[in-house]
Amino acid sequence: MIDSDHFKLGCANRTLGMWVPQWNREAGEAIRTRLQGVGVSRESGHERFDGSEVFPRSDEAGNVAALYGRKIRDNLSAGTAYHMYLPGRVRI
Repeated sequence: MIDSDHFKLGCANRTLGMWVPQWNREAGEAIRTRLQGVGVSRESGHERFDGSEVFPRSDEAGNVAALYGRKIRDNLSAGTAYHMYLPGRVRI
């Protein structure tokens, strides 16, 4: 069995917005702007990796340096990619 706490795996399921304060709150605006800046959420506010198992890649200091998402369903719309990465990031 995979230890998701050890590997820091996650599943993007459209609930990120429920855990982050709303845009009209100072903290919410700061967090949501940062999530958009790194590419975790789109300009629309939707999760980039929605419907995906998410695997972080850490640097030597243990900081998350990249994310990889793999769609977990097979009934995707035509042209939907099964593999996703953060925009502008190295794909390893």
